[in-house]
Amino acid sequence: MKAIVVAFMALIVSGYANAAFATEAYYSVIFDERGLANTLLRLDYVNNGDTTAESIVIRIRGENPSVAGAYLREGCAGYRSPGCEYGYRFLPLEVTRDESGAFSISLNSSIPKGGSAELLVYYRSPSYTRDGLFGKEFGFETPEFGFDVDRTRVAIDVDEDLTLKEGGSGGSYGRESAAVPSSSGGAQLQQALSSSYSYAYYAKGYVMQKSVLLAGETFTMRGTYGRNPLLLYFPEIAGGVLVAAGAAYIIRKKNGSGGRGRTAKGTLTEAAVFSFVSAALFAMFAGLVLLGIYAFRVEDVKPVVGAGLLAWLASIGFVFFRKHDEGFGLVSACMFIGFSLILTPLALWMALIGSLVFRTPYY
Repeated sequence: MKAIVVAFMALIVSGYANAAFATEAYYSVIFDERGLANTLLRLDYVNNGDTTAESIVIRIRGENPSVAGAYLREGCAGYRSPGCEYGYRFLPLEVTRDESGAFSISLNSSIPKGGSAELLVYYRSPSYTRDGLFGKEFGFETPEFGFDVDRTRVAIDVDEDLTLKEGGSGGSYGRESAAVPSSSGGAQLQQALSSSYSYAYYAKGYVMQKSVLLAGETFTMRGTYGRNPLLLYFPEIAGGVLVAAGAAYIIRKKNGSGGRGRTAKGTLTEAAVFSFVSAALFAMFAGLVLLGIYAFRVEDVKPVVGAGLLAWLASIGFVFFRKHDEGFGLVSACMFIGFSLILTPLALWMALIGSLVFRTPYY
């Protein structure tokens, strides 16, 4: 028994020791209106191979990618050295491209077995997007490396005048960090590179992570973005309207076929029931949307709120015209407004409580 415990503790210690020698890749990706992906890659590389590493080779997916710059983060002997205000500095690296299209980043010195290197790579690719029916559809794919990457984190965002359906805006700080610093050199350039290096670790937007990518494996994130938020969320709006219309039609058919003593123009009670059921369905749909916001980690909810208001107005119009021929159009619309103002906040509150209970945090 004692031997088993000792072996188990050794396994735990070994796991923590290996975690200290893990290669990690952090991506901050900004898509523009043309479909160009401006990518900042922070690569915390550990040489777990059997030989020294003279360079790092990355194969960027897509057609005609380009590397705008690569830098090595190097510690300084003292804070007073030129360009070492932070105790480290970033040195430019030479990047070459071979016949196969792979980029080779030459390191300033050999990385021995077990050694590490911290790099910043800025690259662009126009091949991750295509024009879709409701906006631009993207499928960002991480580059291929010749070594294992133990942790991959990708944060996708868009330019300020665009809307990302999956994640929302990450702020201007994140967008600036995905672009090659414009400073020509000196302390300003070092500060910009340091900010980019730090930001890549926690970049905002549409974020996903992958635990282990073996050598040659890649990781793909898909989504949609565009300039018109209403067009992006048109399927959700249309789906909500169709669900409400279908439910109202079923209710009407059921009441029409089974109601004895019903007058040709209907009754006020039926109008009230129809309005209440329609408001309940709308409230249920609003609660499901709120759960979706938490499930898909939507940060910018303004387009969703706008789409919800339009769906609410469309539902009022539907109730009005549905009961107009029976003489209760205006009354039914007013009752729908009253019921929805009561039921919708209740449904949103219940959805919020449920999301807080079952939501899994991410980093």
